[in-house]
Amino acid sequence: MIDESCALWQELTELCDCYNALIADKDAIDFRLGSGEPYPESRSGINPEHAYEVESESLGDDIRETVTKMIEVGQRIKRLEGF
Repeated sequence: MIDESCALWQELTELCDCYNALIADKDAIDFRLGSGEPYPESRSGINPEHAYEVESESLGDDIRETVTKMIEVGQRIKRLEGF
C-alpha cells in the first residue's frame, strides 16, 4: 500500500509539473493573440493568427485532460489512504 501511495503521489507531482508547463505555454500563446500587434510574415498559404488560435485550442484541450487526470489520481490517493 505504501509503494502504491508513493507511486500515485509521484504521478500527481508529474501531472502538476505538466499542468504548469501547459499553462505557461497557453498564457504565452494567448498573450500573443491578444497583443494586437501585427503577425510576422510566414510561408505563403499559412495564416499566422489562425495557427496561434489552433495552438491555443489544442493547449486548452491538453490542460483539461491533465486536470481530469489530476483529479482521478487525487481520488485514488484519497481512497487508498482512507480520506
